Amino acid sequence: MSASWPPDIDVLSVIDEWAHAQRWFPADPGASLELLDNLDVSAYSAPPDWDGGTALDPVWISWIRVGSQTIQVPLVYTDTAPPGGLGVIARVRDAWLVDGVLHPSFLRAWIRAAASAGTLGEGIADPAALEASLLTRADDARPVTGEQSNSSIVIPPPADGAGGAGADVLRSGVILKCLRAVMPGIHPDLEEPLALAGRGWAHVPPPLAHLELPVPLPGAGDGSARRTEQAVSGIASVLVEGARDGFEFFVDLARAGEDPTGPARELGDLTAQMHRHLADAFGLGGPPSAAELACRIRSNLEAAAAEVHALSGDLLGRLKDAVAPLEQIGELPPAIRIHGDYHLGQTLRGGDGRWYIVDFEGEPLRSLEERRRPDLAVRDVAGMLRSFDYASAQAARHAPRGRAMAASTAELPVITAGTAPSGSGDPEWSRAAQASFIAGYTDDHGFDGGLLVLVRALMIEKAAYEVVYEHRLRPSWLPIPMAALGALAGPA
Repeated sequence: MSASWPPDIDVLSVIDEWAHAQRWFPADPGASLELLDNLDVSAYSAPPDWDGGTALDPVWISWIRVGSQTIQVPLVYTDTAPPGGLGVIARVRDAWLVDGVLHPSFLRAWIRAAASAGTLGEGIADPAALEASLLTRADDARPVTGEQSNSSIVIPPPADGAGGAGADVLRSGVILKCLRAVMPGIHPDLEEPLALAGRGWAHVPPPLAHLELPVPLPGAGDGSARRTEQAVSGIASVLVEGARDGFEFFVDLARAGEDPTGPARELGDLTAQMHRHLADAFGLGGPPSAAELACRIRSNLEAAAAEVHALSGDLLGRLKDAVAPLEQIGELPPAIRIHGDYHLGQTLRGGDGRWYIVDFEGEPLRSLEERRRPDLAVRDVAGMLRSFDYASAQAARHAPRGRAMAASTAELPVITAGTAPSGSGDPEWSRAAQASFIAGYTDDHGFDGGLLVLVRALMIEKAAYEVVYEHRLRPSWLPIPMAALGALAGPA
């Protein structure tokens, strides 16, 4: 516990290859890294029994510019090998450089820094007990695996459940999300869950802590001090006990050919509840005109086609034609604060059988200002309808389709008929899940003709966003939104 980072070694040269290979890396593989600054947090990282007699490992956050984004890279340099090599980036001068998110020294530094800032224990009677309990469990933290644009770590509850008010919270554990791409400003993934939990809604894990840090702004690298702005670097929330990822839950249903209608309806009803609470908490805003929205969707389609050439030509023309009926709609519904990146992966099926909604940060390619802007509630609906297609397609990649669903296939915003195109799954299963979600969302009233046109247009816009996202970050998933756009465009 006494390594010192060699002053003659450039940290960027050491982490470059590793950073480019990470799922959260926000740019093209060939993008270069620029070190903006290092924030030393070693003083916060001591274990609970530290007596000051031994030197602490260097623990710091490297703020790195990649293209137009600033990313957070916590690092620990230690001469104690992590168990199983967890998080090791490189062996450097007889010690290990480790991804700090996966090392207890950084977790302790984060916890103490949040406590020092007064943002640990929001809504908890005894924040000091919570801090002490978290610090004792940092060594047992485990990473959350899977496709993520951030890095999340689970800090489990105390084994015996004892230790006062703080430990009472930890009976369900805590999940810390370390944001990789950081932006100055109010973060919706903190703002909206606090508002929902504050209204007593039990379907969002309440935030327990967050940490804002001074993030350097890009500018002249002439050796003078850079200007900084405060940005949320991480958020800790109550862990949903026994939770299953909602996307995996529905993929398993689709793979087994099981009826999705019950849980899909529950999710639809829960989504309507979320929108009512968000509207009450943040108020109503004026929507765009239907003509303005149609123009924006066509512009987004053209921008996507400029980057993904498979979207151009006849398909692009048919999609623009499919958006045209939107211009005939009269007044659109009021705008409200919405989830903003709503899909099955943002839901959890708790061990109690209830659904929970998480990850309110919005679409990661958009600015915080855009993500916090009031929008149409049915944009979230369109995102979830698209997600059922993703679940079906993912299931079809690994197993043959099962038996047909015993569910209504009433008129939906997206019509998928006939043989499923490459990249899609069972259209009947998807339509059954979508119909049930809409029934739950509308309390069986369904969408009228104008709302059907609106949701269909928003699904086109969402699928176009997915095409760009998959093209940049997950090329093997690109056939899924491309197949959806082919269906949404209608026959050639």
